[in-house]
Amino acid sequence: MVEKFRELIEDYKVTKNPGEDFVFWYIHRVAPFNFRYVVAVGIILCIAALYYNIQYALTTVLVLWIIAVMITIAERAYRKRKQ
Repeated sequence: MVEKFRELIEDYKVTKNPGEDFVFWYIHRVAPFNFRYVVAVGIILCIAALYYNIQYALTTVLVLWIIAVMITIAERAYRKRKQ
């Protein structure tokens, strides 16, 4: 476990952009693409729950879930085609 963390830190030192912190680097380069969508959907759901009624927020959850599934399928197809 410690070795993996050291390797991750070394990779960060080599591949980071100037002014880029570790969390930003990790989310963009190491974390799965789906993690970005989970964060984005969570933020959008919080905004939707505040802006709309709960009923509309649940509908928004369903629509965003469908969009996330479509993006995930398209991403997997793109990766397979790229290989």
